[in-house]
This record gives sequence, C-alpha cells and structure tokens, in this order.
Amino acid sequence: MLQVYTGTGKGKTTAALGVALRASGYGMKTLMLSFLKDDPEYGEARAAKNLPWFTLRQVGRDAFVNFRNPDPIDLKMCRDGWEEAKEAISSHAADIIILDELNIVLATQMLPTQEVVDFLREHKNNVEVITT
Repeated sequence: MLQVYTGTGKGKTTAALGVALRASGYGMKTLMLSFLKDDPEYGEARAAKNLPWFTLRQVGRDAFVNFRNPDPIDLKMCRDGWEEAKEAISSHAADIIILDELNIVLATQMLPTQEVVDFLREHKNNVEVITT
C-alpha cells in the first residue's frame, strides 16, 4: 500500500508516526527516512530511541535548503537517501517505510518525480510506504 500525506500546515509526519506507533504495538518494523532533516534534537528523533521496532534515519542535512537553487550537497543527500529508500523497499527491510518530506523533495524537483513514481509502482507489493 502507498499512502501519501500532503497539504499545507502541520500533521503529515505526525499522522505517519501514528501508523508507526500502532505497528510497533504489533511488533512490526518501521523505517523512517527523513529527507530534509539531520538534527538529533528533533522530537521524532528523540522519541525514536524509545519506540521498539522503529528506526529513524535522517538523510538530509541540518541546514536551510534553498529550494529554488539547491546546494549540490542537498541534491546529493536527496539522491543518496532515495537510493537507501529503494534498497530498503526492495529488500523488505521493514514492514512500513516512511519517506518523510519526500513530497517536498519531489515538488521542488530535487529528485525526478517520474523515477520515484515508477519505482514505487513497480515495488508496490513489497512493503507499505508512506510519503509525507
């Protein structure tokens, strides 16, 4: 299943984390890749240490991203994060894989949308994927 949480304002990541919390209660593994964050003090990063079966990997950097003219390091980190996501999905590394802020990465063309859509379509039966 693919779930896409989008829209303005808050609540998208929180909704995805609610799915992860419920899944953890049933012993299901969740992997969350956070594309535009790298700060161990974010609330979800701090909480992740206390939630069984939940792994959070922050694959972005802790700096402002200029979406109109992204720094090459931000583009590389998005690409590396996407490669990690593809491997996790292909190998069924977790029951649920949350691709946090991937929608922003796609909307700002930091990754090619069609590439991501094609991959997710091709691997739709591997794991449950949530994008925010």
